[in-house]
Amino acid sequence: MLDTVTSYNPGLNVRVANHQLVTVVATGTVTVFVIGRRVTITAGVRRVSKVRVPMSLSNIYVVPQIAARLFSCRWGFDRDNIGTKLDADLCLTLPTGEIVPFIERGMHYAINVLPDAGAADALYAGVDTLDDGEADR
Repeated sequence: MLDTVTSYNPGLNVRVANHQLVTVVATGTVTVFVIGRRVTITAGVRRVSKVRVPMSLSNIYVVPQIAARLFSCRWGFDRDNIGTKLDADLCLTLPTGEIVPFIERGMHYAINVLPDAGAADALYAGVDTLDDGEADR
């Protein structure tokens, strides 16, 4: 679901793997909540904490005929300042400094997106930082 709709029926199509063109029914922006990792260094001590963090995305295409939600690494970097690391780190880097680790699913990568802001608030009410006790890489 979009937070802001910038265009209904924008006259755009997307070509899918079988070379079929499918219609974009709307474009807009969305903010999703993800579980990221924040690295802090205090008095020389490095701490990695899990945090609930918003990830804002612009120029989202709504294409009902595509079941999966897809992310463009190039668009994320060029427009939303979200970096993609496909090296040993395997993560997104957000403009706020948090990292969002990828989940490997066969030949694909995914990220954990919380269902919606309301669910994120209910799940983590009153909790800003969740210490996962893991050392960073």
